[in-house]
Formats: sequence, C-alpha cells, structure tokens
Amino acid sequence: MAIEKIDIEKFLKLSAECPVFDVRSPGEYLHAHIPGALALPLFTDEQRKIIGTAYKQESRQVAVKKGLDFFSDRMKSIPVETEELFNGWKNPKGKEKSNLNTNQIIVHCWRGGMRSGAVAWLLDLYGFKVYTLKGGYKVFRNWALAQFEKEYKINILGGYTGSGKTGVLQEMKRKGKKVIDLEGLASHKGSAFGSLGEKPQPGQEMFENLLAIELYKLAGVEEQINTNGDIYSKNLTADIWIEDESRHIGTAGIPKTFWDQMRKSPLYFLDIPFEERLNHLVTTYGVFDKKDLVNSIMRIQKRLGGLETKHAINFLLENNVKDCFSILLRYYDKLYTNGLNNRENIEAVLNNDIMGSNNSNETNIINNTQVRVFSEGLPYYQLDKNASTIRQLGLENDGKSRQLARYVKEIGERYVDNLQVVMIYRNDRFLRGGDHTPYVENGFAAVRITEMNENFTRQHQDVRLENGIQYGDLPEHIDFEYLRKNTALNLATLANLAKAPAMPEAVKIDVKELGNTTKLNWQPPKSGKVKGYYILLRETTSAFWQKKIFTDQLQIILPYSKDNYFFAVQSVGENGNESLPVVPEISR
Repeated sequence: MAIEKIDIEKFLKLSAECPVFDVRSPGEYLHAHIPGALALPLFTDEQRKIIGTAYKQESRQVAVKKGLDFFSDRMKSIPVETEELFNGWKNPKGKEKSNLNTNQIIVHCWRGGMRSGAVAWLLDLYGFKVYTLKGGYKVFRNWALAQFEKEYKINILGGYTGSGKTGVLQEMKRKGKKVIDLEGLASHKGSAFGSLGEKPQPGQEMFENLLAIELYKLAGVEEQINTNGDIYSKNLTADIWIEDESRHIGTAGIPKTFWDQMRKSPLYFLDIPFEERLNHLVTTYGVFDKKDLVNSIMRIQKRLGGLETKHAINFLLENNVKDCFSILLRYYDKLYTNGLNNRENIEAVLNNDIMGSNNSNETNIINNTQVRVFSEGLPYYQLDKNASTIRQLGLENDGKSRQLARYVKEIGERYVDNLQVVMIYRNDRFLRGGDHTPYVENGFAAVRITEMNENFTRQHQDVRLENGIQYGDLPEHIDFEYLRKNTALNLATLANLAKAPAMPEAVKIDVKELGNTTKLNWQPPKSGKVKGYYILLRETTSAFWQKKIFTDQLQIILPYSKDNYFFAVQSVGENGNESLPVVPEISR
C-alpha cells in the first residue's frame, strides 16, 4: 500500500478514525504533543542529541549515517510496539471501537521529514495503511495557534468562588450543551488550592493544544448542503459555555486573544449566598492535609495580608476550618468583584433570595401570584458627580437598576402566567441588604427579587418545634408552583437579554433648539444583530413605560415634548428580543 501524505484538515478528520503515532523523541512528546497522539519514539533523547550535534558540527551525511545506525536497532521493535499501542487504542478498557478502519494509522514527526518517513516506510512494509502529516507537528502547532484568532460565540458562566460553577457546566454538558472545561484542561481549579487533588498541570504549549482541539470539536463546521442542485454552506456554529476565569489557571495561561474574547462575551452570573458557598468550600477542601492547606494559604500571603494570613492559619490549626475558609472566601470575593469591575459587558444582575414561601407569619397572608423586585432610586455609584444632572433632568427614578426592574416586570409578566411583578422603590428590604448591593455600588444594574410575603419563622432559623410552631427552612414549607413561577420569571428575563443585541450606544436627546417635538439619535450596539429599535416614552408621573415606537433608523423626531415625557431607546434583535433601555444624554 502506498504511503499517503495528508494536509492538516484531512488529518483532523482522519485522526478521529485511526490512531496517531508521534515518532519524535520522548522529551519532545513530553513537552507537548497533538492531543490523543501515541508516543512511538524513533530515537531516544540522547540519540537525537547525538544526531543533531553531528549535523551541526560535521555534516548531513554523518548525521544520516548515525540515524540509520540507531534506526536499524529499532526496526524489529517498532512494529511490535505499534501493534500493542494500536490494539490498546482500538480496545480501550476491553471495549472495541466500532466502525473504524482496522489497519489505518497516521505517523508524524516534527516537520514531516526523515523520522516519520522512515517509520512510515517500515510500518507500510509491515502491512499498515500509513498516512503522514505534511509538515508534521509544526503544522499542527501553527494550526492550533490560529484557532485562538477566530471569533467564537461564547457564553461565560460566572459567580463567586464556591458557587459550584464547574458542577453546573458538567450538568449542562450532560444535557447536550457545548462546554469547555478550562480547569479540567489545565488540571487546576484556579485558586490557591486549585492544585490539591489534581494531576500535574500540562505545560503551556500542551494546554494550548488541548484547548485548540476542544474549540475545533465544539465550534462547528461548514456543512455542504445540496438543494435542487445548488450547493451552499450552512454554518453549524453553536454557543460554547465556558467558566469565567482569570488569565492564568495555575501555571497555564489562556491565550490572550481568546481570553479577550471571553472578557467581551455575555456573562451569566450564578448568584449563590455566602454561607452556601462557604459550606461548599469546607466540604470540598476541608478533607485535604493541613500541611497542604497551610502551604496553599502561604502562596497568597502578600495579597491576603499578614494579619488575615495569621488568623486563617490559626483557625485551621485549631480545626476551625469554617472560620479559616470564611477569611479566604471574603478575600476571593473581593478579588472576583475587582475582576467584574474590569468587564465591559455585565448588563444585569438578578439576585434571588427567599423565593419559595407563599405566606407570612403574624399577618397570615397567603399569596402565590405576586413577587417583589427591589431596585435603588438615586444611584449610589458616582452620585456626587451626577447628582446635579439627575436633579436638573428629573431622573431620580431612572437609574440603571430601576430600568432593570421595569424590564423584569415587563418580561416576567409577558411570559409567566398568573404572576404580578411588584416593583418596590428601594434597594432592598427595610434596613436590610442583599448580595446585589456590591454590584449596585460599583455602577452595575442589579436588583433583588424576593417572595411577596416573608415568613420569619423559617428564615435563618434552626430546625425545631417550639410552642407549637415549626421553625426552619423545610421542604414542606415550599409552594413549588410559586417557586416554579419565580424561577420562570428569572429564566424569561435572562433568556430575553441573552438573545437580544447589546444596548444602543451614544443615545442622545437634541436640545439645540426649543420646540414641542423631541429629537433622539443613537449609534448601533457593539454586539448582536439588530432589526431595529424601540423608542420608549412615559409621562413624568408614570412608574412604567407607556408607549413603544419602532424604527429601523438611528434617529427619530417624536411629536412629544421633552418637557412632559421621559424617553429611552432599546435595541431589538431579529427575533424581537429587546435590550435594556438607555436613557438619552444631552446633545447641545
């Protein structure tokens, strides 16, 4: 059978059907290799060094002779090793792979030269159908780097440390979603404790190779479609879900161009209460040896601070693992918040707490048809800077979070039957605070969603029976239909935002001339396909937007006086999904 040289595209397709043999030296393979390739070294590291020295210091002919001497010693063993590796590949754990070409193999070296040529000749003579990769590993490596320059449709799952993001992604993968587990590829969970219980990390080059292959497998291909004789390409690209990560996962660095894409992609924040996250961390990491935990804490000593480091270690040595991890979790929460502040595209935070009870104690009100959404009025963020403008324009009721609350109400009531969203004009319940508050204080649109009537015998209570009253948060106290509706409210809001384009840019109201009409103009959003825009308006005394006017232009003149109405602009996607509204700034 003739040996066939194949390019990288055919190699990638064929490698799913037959084994790939890397005939470079053990050191080269260990440094980095094509994922899934089997090591079949023609030369040892020392032999390769001898040949290379002869080539540089003597001549090509001398180097070739030395190589032939080493090759002659390997000729008997290579076919035997190949068969053993081939059978192991074909029958992993005793289960034979089906629908595979039984005698096809691919061989490659560094540049597709003499090493792969020699081994291919031998194995072809032995009876295998042999393919060789043109350009060898070097061509694959260039292909791998090129994958990070492409544009992908990425969704980022974010959340504070201990939120269980990896578990959520694993469940999404089981349900058929396209997921890349960066921490799994890097063999590291990302924090100072990320190496505990993990195998050694791959080198940077190997990590990049693994990531490139995952992108290739998940990003989709161009499928050739034949319709009445006309052939066209259909793009099969689908959303890829990835966990929010810093640039480095342990020692493995995410390629910068790809990481930049991640930072600009939509982020879906998994908002889990501090106490639940703390318990998760104690369960996950509390089982490890104290010495390893102390060493992990010492790695972040400079950033954690000397006093906090001392307290954390002392708690650990006293077997008070929970208080130790409480210190560390607050540190990582602050670190993650700083990272969020550097993102440009967090559009909304929906914070949910106390969501499943339909009744109140004391007043004994039973109601599963209403839910509250709390939102701040005057924006905490940069209020000193913006207070004068807010007062002059009367925008006390039009901050980012209040706009989000209106959006939650509109979308929730549009899609969820028998549920009224009640807007509450304060950031949170009376003199109480929620986990959305740090976002509000840093300028993000964030709201708190909470059941309509709270039962305080069930919140933050030890489970007990006292004076005939059952205390504690127990399953029998949950109205699961009410919880379903409240969950649907969140899903509808998130889905509509996710499918919508980004908000329009540079929304302005023209005040160059006095008049009874209102002129608005804006620029297209930074991302997403736009069908057009909604112009929202309401009277100054109205809590909600009263009218929507559609346009596919970037400006409009309305027969409504800016003295008597508030205005905003939304982007509208091809399927009708709306972005959050943007209140116009002044254009003089």
